[in-house]
Amino acid sequence: MKTEKTLNTILIEGETILRIPQPGLRQTRWKNWVNNILEIVNEHPELKLNRLSCSYKTLNADLVILRNIVKDIKDRESELTNTTEPPKTSQTHQESLKAGNGSINVFISYKNQDTTLAQTIKDQLTALNFDRVNVFLAYDDIRAGEKWKEQLFEKLRQSDWLIMIHTDPDYDWEWPNREAVMFETMHMNSNGGDRRLCCLHVTDRYPKTLNEFQHYKVAPVEGERPKADLSKADIEALYKKSRVYQFLKNFIAYPADNPIISDQSLAQPHLIKASKEIILGFMDAQTDKVVDQCYYPPRIEIVLPPDSSKAKLSISDKTTISLGEQSRRIFRYANSSFTWNQFKKDRISEASNKGQPSWLQELEDRINIGAQDREPDPGFGVLYTEHLKRFMRPILTRQEIFASNKRKFYVLLIEQPPTDFSGHREMGKLLAVLIFGSRFRFDYLIPLFRDITNIDEVAQYVDFTHEKMDMITTIESEAEQHGLTNPEDVVPIFNKSAQKEIRRLFYKWFEIRTKLWAIFDNPPMNSMELDHHRDQIIDIHRILYKMNTSFLTHSIKRYSELLNTELNYDETLTKDPVNSNILHKKKATRKKTKVGARKTNKSTNRKTSKKVSKKMTMTRK
Repeated sequence: MKTEKTLNTILIEGETILRIPQPGLRQTRWKNWVNNILEIVNEHPELKLNRLSCSYKTLNADLVILRNIVKDIKDRESELTNTTEPPKTSQTHQESLKAGNGSINVFISYKNQDTTLAQTIKDQLTALNFDRVNVFLAYDDIRAGEKWKEQLFEKLRQSDWLIMIHTDPDYDWEWPNREAVMFETMHMNSNGGDRRLCCLHVTDRYPKTLNEFQHYKVAPVEGERPKADLSKADIEALYKKSRVYQFLKNFIAYPADNPIISDQSLAQPHLIKASKEIILGFMDAQTDKVVDQCYYPPRIEIVLPPDSSKAKLSISDKTTISLGEQSRRIFRYANSSFTWNQFKKDRISEASNKGQPSWLQELEDRINIGAQDREPDPGFGVLYTEHLKRFMRPILTRQEIFASNKRKFYVLLIEQPPTDFSGHREMGKLLAVLIFGSRFRFDYLIPLFRDITNIDEVAQYVDFTHEKMDMITTIESEAEQHGLTNPEDVVPIFNKSAQKEIRRLFYKWFEIRTKLWAIFDNPPMNSMELDHHRDQIIDIHRILYKMNTSFLTHSIKRYSELLNTELNYDETLTKDPVNSNILHKKKATRKKTKVGARKTNKSTNRKTSKKVSKKMTMTRK
């Protein structure tokens, strides 16, 4: 009978493997199936299971052979039952395990990700008493094409136990929780109480719906797997202390009037083995699961609550913002949580009269885009921490969407390497000033004047202004990494006569930028407003063009002065011994050439004078 039961279990397992869609899980289950076949071959060579090829490609053919073998066993047992009386056997250990006739039906509730673990628990519970314990797994026992909901409800009604496997709290446990509630409702007036519904879990975050029922936390024994140098008694003692062992003891003692195993002293070795397999099964299931997340860069967490009006979510002044420990140090906060409005005010206050920092506005825009289920563009904004002297780039890395439509955004602050102007520091900064001033002129101002008058449609114009805002933000962010947005860092590199003008241009830019952003944030709604809006933009950019010209003029003048004073060509060459030798040789060569030229001229003059005197003599004659 036991052999037939084992073969039926293997047969069902093989049929299940054919239906598994995941290749990795299918391969694992098939290897276990082959191992089970090999064990049966060794124990019962008379069954001639070696006719099975044990190849996944021929699994269908193997199952046909296995069905025929099971049929032959049933036929032989039927013949023996009809011709002979059942033999009288002594009270053995196996009979004590099979004491009692009432079957116990167990319903295991689990997620598909834990199918292997559920199968392990099923095998161990069934092995306690093959004749009485029947375990139902939805993934294995519901055939394709059957009405699965009706099957589940029927199995829940028939079951004496519901065991929930709870592994990862981040899974969606709605359906297993519903199964537990349905089981409780169906058996509200039945006998058994809280021992019939229980949860096996690995974390303390098990479903609260099971608070009133038994729950057993599965924890690894010493070092997860017992050490080889421990004695057998020590190993047994470790597993007997586990909560899984307590669960199994309660399980085999059910029901009180006809327990699954009446003599628990004889069942102890089986309980220890089952405890070990279930514990290791839970540990293996946890191997590839994320149990914690460590953020090494500083981070900001921003939570948008669900909007009851069903409007588009966006960040508001009341939005909650949370900072990690490193982030609190960067922004110099004692508390970890406050409103977005407070955070924004503090950043604007730090920026003095520069207005709202560009990186802050950029981050707000990107969160609003993400809240509307669109993909935000990568950010370019950079913030500078004055007290730490570090540049940080806020990177929007992740968004979590909850069932209530609450949104949680994660922002990491990635440190940017500081720009080091090697050599002459003032010249390095001036060169950067010239590069970004030129970019502002040729990449932004001139194309704006060239293209803005050719746009007649409002939508096209709005896209155009957004593109220009992005261009300004990009140039500013890159200049900020070079320390070029702080007047106190840039003004001192100019002549004293120009410093007042450069400082005025800086603060004039802050003022115009605020005004420009206010105009950009209120785009025209129709063609009449378009012309007025365009005139405002053009007037502002004429002022910016003059400012840019003045700024570049002072920069070029100062850069030329530094070149003349610090990089004098002749003095530099004479200071260099190698170049000095070259210069000396060149001078010697020039001197020889001049001497040679003088000698040549003198000889030429002598010859010419001799010819003239000879000619004059001939003429006299």
